[in-house]
Amino acid sequence: AIKLFDELHDLYKSALVKRHFAKLYHNLSHQTFTEAIELFNHCHRNEEAVATSKELDTLFCKERIPSWIWILLIFIFLIGTFSIVMDIDDFNPLDINYINEGDKNHSKDQYDEAIINYTKAIKIRPNNDWAYKSRGEVYVKLGKYDEALADYTQAINLQPDEGSYYEKRGRLYHLQGDREKAETDYLKLLKLEETNLFSLVSLGILSYQENKPEPAQKYFQQALESAQKEESSSVDLHYVAISQLGIGQTETALETYHQVKINIDIALENLYFLQKSPHPPAGVDKAIKILELKKVDGG
Repeated sequence: AIKLFDELHDLYKSALVKRHFAKLYHNLSHQTFTEAIELFNHCHRNEEAVATSKELDTLFCKERIPSWIWILLIFIFLIGTFSIVMDIDDFNPLDINYINEGDKNHSKDQYDEAIINYTKAIKIRPNNDWAYKSRGEVYVKLGKYDEALADYTQAINLQPDEGSYYEKRGRLYHLQGDREKAETDYLKLLKLEETNLFSLVSLGILSYQENKPEPAQKYFQQALESAQKEESSSVDLHYVAISQLGIGQTETALETYHQVKINIDIALENLYFLQKSPHPPAGVDKAIKILELKKVDGG
């Protein structure tokens, strides 16, 4: 394309030629070749330079453009068209529209409608990992755990470096009592994000459940250190609180739980996991009471 623009510049001694043919090059997928000729004429129309849109192979000016330039233009046009046809799924905005609609349905607890919209997005673009993840979240709300696991797994297959997908699937495995698979996903997430609070706390909880207090305390200590490195506004306090609880800082942990205002359900879920451990850390029951009262009072 650059060679073409330089040739045209040499022929017509005009910077406008390069600029407008550059514009044409970037819009070939949206214009017919006839429109391309009209664009050229519009920029360079004069008594000596007039092009005809009916004859694509001829352009009459002071000099005739070499035929190889037209061949190159046609080649660029065909390649652009072919690329769009082959990759239409990647550029089709409809799947994004359906995902947005699905998100709206999800936020309004319209789960069946959300499933329909996410499924439409997947039909339009089967490699849309975000649509699978989103549909999986709705399936969890509906209690359809097998379908949710299938969607989370597909999202991971499509985008294996996205840590949040391992978080979703690992959490679901954990809720189902499959600790081995949950641990595998938590460790994969930790490998992708070495300071991920969710994975560190979850691994600490799993270790307590497996009656392994030493590894548990190690994970909780790492979680606290990671939280200290992040901005306080971006850290969920319940992660800090449960980490403090896990390493024996009971009173400090209870004070922190009093400050928790968001994600109370998740915080309680983690405490219920700990409560069922063979030897839960001290203060778990008190922390649960604090959060349950907060939930009743609306936070």
